Amino acid sequence: MNSVELWQIVIRKNPSFDADGQVTLSAKGLKKLFDLAYQKGYDHGFENGKAWEELNHRAMPGGPLNIFKDIFDK
Repeated sequence: MNSVELWQIVIRKNPSFDADGQVTLSAKGLKKLFDLAYQKGYDHGFENGKAWEELNHRAMPGGPLNIFKDIFDK
């Protein structure tokens, strides 16, 4: 997810952010915005972590991932 996609999610939940002008946030609104950004980042990191773990399962035991061995060592 990039910043534009995250901003679209924020706008969907807070349509007033899309207009020109000044926006005043309450403490509750700021916390909601923070929680949304944190959750999206956490979810993205979690998915990347799962993908990394799947890659590491193909690695040699006790050693780094060796894609050349996977490709050329038949």
